[in-house]
Amino acid sequence: MARNRKTKTEQTAPTPASEAQTEPAETTELEPNRSVVPKRWQEVYAKSELKGTNDDRIARALAEATKTAGKADPAKIKAIGEMNGIDVEARWGKRNVGMQRMNLGNVLRGRVKRGEQIVLQLQAAE
Repeated sequence: MARNRKTKTEQTAPTPASEAQTEPAETTELEPNRSVVPKRWQEVYAKSELKGTNDDRIARALAEATKTAGKADPAKIKAIGEMNGIDVEARWGKRNVGMQRMNLGNVLRGRVKRGEQIVLQLQAAE
Protein backbone atom coordinates (compact mmCIF):
# COMPACT_ATOMS: atom_id res chain seq x y z
CA MET A 1 0.00 0.00 0.00
CA ALA A 2 1.40 3.39 -1.03
CA ARG A 3 1.73 6.13 1.53
CA ASN A 4 0.91 9.65 0.57
CA ARG A 5 1.97 11.27 3.81
CA LYS A 6 5.43 12.40 4.75
CA THR A 7 7.08 11.06 7.86
CA LYS A 8 7.89 13.47 10.64
CA THR A 9 11.56 13.64 9.60
CA GLU A 10 10.58 14.32 5.98
CA GLN A 11 8.28 17.15 7.09
CA THR A 12 10.97 18.89 9.14
CA ALA A 13 13.94 18.15 6.89
CA PRO A 14 15.59 21.33 5.59
CA THR A 15 15.03 22.14 1.94
CA PRO A 16 18.15 22.03 -0.23
CA ALA A 17 19.23 25.44 -1.53
CA SER A 18 18.51 24.36 -5.10
CA GLU A 19 14.85 23.76 -4.20
CA ALA A 20 14.47 26.91 -2.16
CA GLN A 21 12.34 29.65 -3.62
CA THR A 22 14.57 32.40 -4.95
CA GLU A 23 11.92 35.06 -5.59
CA PRO A 24 10.01 36.61 -2.70
CA ALA A 25 6.36 35.66 -2.50
CA GLU A 26 3.94 38.21 -3.92
CA THR A 27 2.15 40.14 -1.21
CA THR A 28 -1.24 41.75 -1.37
CA GLU A 29 -1.82 45.17 0.11
CA LEU A 30 -5.01 45.26 2.15
CA GLU A 31 -6.94 48.45 2.68
CA PRO A 32 -7.75 48.96 6.35
CA ASN A 33 -11.48 48.67 6.92
CA ARG A 34 -12.66 48.45 10.48
CA SER A 35 -16.31 47.95 9.54
CA VAL A 36 -18.11 44.63 9.83
CA VAL A 37 -20.63 45.86 7.28
CA PRO A 38 -19.96 44.67 3.70
CA LYS A 39 -18.91 47.41 1.25
CA ARG A 40 -22.08 47.13 -0.87
CA TRP A 41 -24.28 47.73 2.18
CA GLN A 42 -22.11 50.64 3.31
CA GLU A 43 -22.91 52.31 0.00
CA VAL A 44 -26.65 51.71 0.44
CA TYR A 45 -26.56 52.94 4.04
CA ALA A 46 -24.64 56.07 3.02
CA LYS A 47 -27.53 57.03 0.72
CA SER A 48 -30.20 56.54 3.40
CA GLU A 49 -31.77 59.49 5.16
CA LEU A 50 -30.71 58.09 8.53
CA LYS A 51 -26.97 57.74 7.86
CA GLY A 52 -25.33 54.45 8.80
CA THR A 53 -28.55 52.44 8.92
CA ASN A 54 -30.84 50.63 6.54
CA ASP A 55 -33.40 53.38 7.30
CA ASP A 56 -36.31 51.08 8.15
CA ARG A 57 -38.90 51.89 10.81
CA ILE A 58 -37.03 49.90 13.46
CA ALA A 59 -33.81 51.80 12.70
CA ARG A 60 -35.67 55.10 12.96
CA ALA A 61 -37.40 54.19 16.23
CA LEU A 62 -34.18 52.78 17.71
CA ALA A 63 -32.23 55.91 16.74
CA GLU A 64 -34.88 58.14 18.31
CA ALA A 65 -34.99 56.06 21.50
CA THR A 66 -31.25 55.52 21.98
CA LYS A 67 -29.52 58.70 20.88
CA THR A 68 -28.55 61.63 23.08
CA ALA A 69 -27.24 64.75 21.33
CA GLY A 70 -26.88 62.77 18.10
CA LYS A 71 -24.78 59.98 19.62
CA ALA A 72 -25.73 56.48 20.71
CA ASP A 73 -26.29 56.40 24.49
CA PRO A 74 -25.13 53.10 26.07
CA ALA A 75 -27.55 53.44 29.01
CA LYS A 76 -30.51 53.87 26.66
CA ILE A 77 -29.41 50.93 24.51
CA LYS A 78 -29.22 48.72 27.62
CA ALA A 79 -32.63 49.99 28.79
CA ILE A 80 -34.29 49.17 25.45
CA GLY A 81 -32.63 45.75 25.57
CA GLU A 82 -33.92 45.09 29.11
CA MET A 83 -37.44 46.13 28.11
CA ASN A 84 -37.28 43.45 25.41
CA GLY A 85 -35.69 40.77 27.62
CA ILE A 86 -32.24 41.16 26.06
CA ASP A 87 -29.13 41.49 28.22
CA VAL A 88 -27.08 43.79 25.98
CA GLU A 89 -24.08 43.78 28.33
CA ALA A 90 -23.90 39.97 28.48
CA ARG A 91 -24.33 39.49 24.74
CA TRP A 92 -22.35 42.39 23.30
CA GLY A 93 -20.57 44.04 26.25
CA LYS A 94 -17.16 43.77 24.57
CA ARG A 95 -18.41 45.53 21.44
CA ASN A 96 -18.45 49.28 20.89
CA VAL A 97 -21.70 51.21 21.41
CA GLY A 98 -22.49 51.36 17.69
CA MET A 99 -22.18 47.60 17.31
CA GLN A 100 -24.31 47.05 20.41
CA ARG A 101 -27.04 49.21 18.89
CA MET A 102 -26.70 47.49 15.51
CA ASN A 103 -26.91 44.01 17.06
CA LEU A 104 -29.87 45.00 19.23
CA GLY A 105 -31.64 46.28 16.12
CA ASN A 106 -30.94 43.01 14.28
CA VAL A 107 -32.37 40.94 17.15
CA LEU A 108 -35.44 43.17 17.34
CA ARG A 109 -35.97 42.90 13.56
CA GLY A 110 -35.83 39.11 13.88
CA ARG A 111 -38.49 39.22 16.58
CA VAL A 112 -40.74 41.40 14.43
CA LYS A 113 -40.32 38.95 11.53
CA ARG A 114 -41.45 36.13 13.82
CA GLY A 115 -44.50 38.18 14.83
CA GLU A 116 -43.31 38.93 18.36
CA GLN A 117 -44.02 42.22 20.12
CA ILE A 118 -41.10 44.56 20.81
CA VAL A 119 -40.75 47.77 22.83
CA LEU A 120 -38.87 50.69 21.27
CA GLN A 121 -39.88 53.54 23.51
CA LEU A 122 -38.31 54.41 26.83
CA GLN A 123 -40.68 55.35 29.65
CA ALA A 124 -40.54 59.02 30.60
CA ALA A 125 -39.12 59.65 34.07
CA GLU A 126 -41.84 60.74 36.51
